[in-house]
Amino acid sequence: MILRRALPLALTVLSLAACTEGTPAPPPAAEATTPPATATSQSPLPAYRYSDLDLCAATDLAPLAALKLTLKEKRRAAPDGYRKGEGEACLHEMTTSSGDIARLTVEAIPAKSADEAQGIYRTLDREPMKLDGAVAGPWEQGEGRTLDTVESYKHSRYQVQALSGNLYVSVWLAVGGDAYTPKEKLAPIVEAIAAETYATVARAWK
Repeated sequence: MILRRALPLALTVLSLAACTEGTPAPPPAAEATTPPATATSQSPLPAYRYSDLDLCAATDLAPLAALKLTLKEKRRAAPDGYRKGEGEACLHEMTTSSGDIARLTVEAIPAKSADEAQGIYRTLDREPMKLDGAVAGPWEQGEGRTLDTVESYKHSRYQVQALSGNLYVSVWLAVGGDAYTPKEKLAPIVEAIAAETYATVARAWK
């Protein structure tokens, strides 16, 4: 009697085993993972930092030879709106062969951030100078601007400003006379001085 009851139970166990033999085992439960911490955004440190640099001594005036200008005075200073140690500038006072006034201004500013440098770069949008287009060079951004005005004499001005990260460089040349100096004559001179100035500053302040 005991054997008869045990036999159906044994058959039931074997039947259940046969039914589950071809069914794949459920995947193991995924291990609980801790979500990665969210990275906090930080502004990169300025790539260029101020150190003593006399742009009056560092600026090569050779590209000006075609204009036959005579250098009268160099004045080292901080750029307008900045204090000593926040940037460098040099004003070159010159005269043309006819005795008219000419000026070359070279300046460089290592801004506190790339955004601040971009703000300086865009300041010229509020000035009357006309955009002359992009200027290629060792910088990330560069553009030329031009302006002809009449004060007590005709006055032609060309400027190149350049930007890389937090470094801003500007070179402008103004030439007076009875007639305007063509932009096509001024532009390559200013571009050459701007490229050399940028390279000098970038090496000194990197």
